[in-house]
Amino acid sequence: MDFFESNIQLSLLITLFKHNGLKIEVFNSTKDDYVNISYETRLVTYPFKNVTEANSFGNYLINTYLNEGPSVEEFFNKL
Repeated sequence: MDFFESNIQLSLLITLFKHNGLKIEVFNSTKDDYVNISYETRLVTYPFKNVTEANSFGNYLINTYLNEGPSVEEFFNKL
């Protein structure tokens, strides 16, 4: 395996949620499965062992945000 083959990572966006500047993305990737949460210029990434866990966590975040109704700033600061 050469340098280029070992450093290629393909990602598939599984879930995308956008609201008032908050963005929650769940990715299934050839190297990692992960959840990105971004707001303004800030980004938090949570890695997972598999896409099922990543998607469950992404859905939990989305439901928490929608059901508890905190401001985007409050929600992001709790991460």
